[in-house]
Amino acid sequence: MKTKSIVLSVLMVLVSVFAFASDPSNSQLVVLNTNTAGVFKVIYHQPGENSIAFKVYNQQGEIVFADYIRASNGFIRPLNFFGMESGNYKVELKSGKQVTEQIIVYATESVNEKVESGAVKSIHVSKLAGENKYLLAISNQGTNRVNVRIFNGNKEMVYNKNMNINGDLGVVYSLKQLVGTPTFEVSDKNVTASVTK
Repeated sequence: MKTKSIVLSVLMVLVSVFAFASDPSNSQLVVLNTNTAGVFKVIYHQPGENSIAFKVYNQQGEIVFADYIRASNGFIRPLNFFGMESGNYKVELKSGKQVTEQIIVYATESVNEKVESGAVKSIHVSKLAGENKYLLAISNQGTNRVNVRIFNGNKEMVYNKNMNINGDLGVVYSLKQLVGTPTFEVSDKNVTASVTK
């Protein structure tokens, strides 16, 4: 019975996407919860060749993920929320003047659940185009609890967050008000690594 309902859900999404294909002025955004905890599937359809600004906002209106995608007739991609706080998130796709949005609800695992042992292998920080935007990439094996801290040029802590991650993680931070050169510090129970960028 469960398999039948999943098949029907997928068919309804596909029918919906193909229905929009007949009208080139319309786009279609669908975000599905997958069988993997914390991972959603983003399905976007828009006829023709498109350059799409892909952004995810948290409840406070802050950008927690940003990417630019060149696609022909749309795309399908996973969206990983591991390490994020529970709450409502807005997925926004902008192509030209057309903006498509969808709200999704993400709930973290119970705080009483054990986090399996993992290990941070490395961290990498890249300065992105734009005003003080940085990509923090954590190479991690297994499920792990990490602490991310960011310090300004005066060695004052401006960000401190604990998060549960499963596998690798990439996060974009917008540090517009930051003074000086930032230092990113990532630690788990075994190691502490820092990068000044």
